[in-house]
Amino acid sequence: MLKGSVAQQAISFFGAFWVAGVYAPEQVGIMGAFTAAMLMLGAIASSTMEQAIPLPESDEDAAHVFALSLLLTGASTLILAIIAYFWAAPLARMANVPQIAPFAWMLIVGFIGLGIYQSLNYAAIRLRLYPLIARARFTQTLIGILAQVGFGYAFAAPTWGIVFGWTLGRFGGVPGQSLAVWKAFGGHLRNLKRERLWANLVRYRKFPLVQSWSVTLTAAGLQLPPLLVASFYDTKVAGFFFLTQRALGMPSQIAGTAVGQVFVGEAAQLAQTNPQEMLRRFYRITRKMFLIGIGPTLLLMAVGLPLDWVMGAKWQGISPYFQVLAISYFLRFAGESIVNLQMIEANGLSLAWSILRVIMVFGVFVAGKQFAWPALTTITAYSVALSVSYALKWFAFVWAAKRLKPREVVVEPA
Repeated sequence: MLKGSVAQQAISFFGAFWVAGVYAPEQVGIMGAFTAAMLMLGAIASSTMEQAIPLPESDEDAAHVFALSLLLTGASTLILAIIAYFWAAPLARMANVPQIAPFAWMLIVGFIGLGIYQSLNYAAIRLRLYPLIARARFTQTLIGILAQVGFGYAFAAPTWGIVFGWTLGRFGGVPGQSLAVWKAFGGHLRNLKRERLWANLVRYRKFPLVQSWSVTLTAAGLQLPPLLVASFYDTKVAGFFFLTQRALGMPSQIAGTAVGQVFVGEAAQLAQTNPQEMLRRFYRITRKMFLIGIGPTLLLMAVGLPLDWVMGAKWQGISPYFQVLAISYFLRFAGESIVNLQMIEANGLSLAWSILRVIMVFGVFVAGKQFAWPALTTITAYSVALSVSYALKWFAFVWAAKRLKPREVVVEPA
């Protein structure tokens, strides 16, 4: 699964530059705004009910929870379709991104794909189909990139091509996962019981009623910036910003998958039995990550990344975006990618941090708009705010970890 995740991130990284070479920065900016809206809405397509699929004791109840997640996705899609039909254009104008209004129907199609994929993905997690999960992610990314590039070459790089290509990618892993999940749950899904659906909805009601708020905050913290850049400035600036995010984000995503999963696997047990050893390992890992990333970061901050040399004059001016955003993505790589507050049961701190990040991100862009800052000034302030939020999360983890007490291991008499 780790190899598949790294391969998927590598394809995503190089594919982003391939797509950017075919399309103009303005078109990449429109896709960035569309993608951000899609991922922010799609995070709660099934009201996070899909996250409960691995929890039931029996496969029959798990199948009913899976069915509930699909039903909730269908209900959410209907609501979104009504909103899009009547208010897509006014909302797009209000957000100062009227260019995405014609693609409202793609938003609905992609929303369905995301909702179905997320439900299938959690069902595959329950069934421990980890190679299938990795293949699905890889297929999603590959199909999306090939579709975008294919539409670009076939139809002279239309804006709908870059948006629709990404939308098609959301369905990339669905067929294979559907067959596997149907093989495991098919008998139960053919015999769904209304009372059992209701019982599981009541049992796992905290997911739509509580967990969905936390997921929404997390998604907003990640996805608001591309929307705000497109709204407060223009789509060319949004294109520069979105491509820089994609490029700088890959190392931290790989680190979060590789190092983060290894650390969490070890630390989850140590948090209960030996918190001091867990904290020592945390310090050691973050120090190594810091030393690995500091050199390339300083180089990026000093000289940037002149992509116009490779992708043409249309991308001239993107290099400063790499310079000002490098520090925040370095701190994400060196620490935030492996900080897991839920693992040490600091859920309140995790929620508080998510709220603070959204406030800081939104506040920076509102200040930039209010005081008429140039785009690069606002994005520099955003990078500083993000860096501060990552540092605060690191210290919050250390603070909470120092207060953990080892639990006594009760040995039953033979």
